[in-house]
Amino acid sequence: MNPKTKEWRSLSKKQRYEYYVVKKEGNECWDWLGCTDAKGYPRFRFNFTPIFAHRYSYELFIGDIPNGLVIDHLCNNPTCTNPKHLEPKTVYENARRGFKGMTNTMLERGACTRNLHKIKSEKHLLYFPSEKSPRCRKCFLTRFPNYKGKY
Repeated sequence: MNPKTKEWRSLSKKQRYEYYVVKKEGNECWDWLGCTDAKGYPRFRFNFTPIFAHRYSYELFIGDIPNGLVIDHLCNNPTCTNPKHLEPKTVYENARRGFKGMTNTMLERGACTRNLHKIKSEKHLLYFPSEKSPRCRKCFLTRFPNYKGKY
């Protein structure tokens, strides 16, 4: 179906959402086939208004999102719209959980993502509040040898 046709414009918000989502059985992620924003979160438009598909999915299948909370992907897959994988959290908790997810990824691999330095524990990582993911301590100190801040 072409989004520029009258037929497309006559679709409801739910029909547009369902057009782009691939629902799977069980507890698997529901893949999003539509557009995503720069961070990889699924989006679609309805009446010229951009809508985050994961937020819409939560509201459609579970209920309203409480004020002051954001939707967290328990599966760490930003394109997933399965309401079983979505949970309202505070912005702080969502950021902390995402940060921990990246840390666990590096720890599981046993190497940093840039130069493959060995990562054996969290003491090999640096955390900066302004950044979304931890850095490898060795890579950072190689790049910034005169850094005098906390690490």
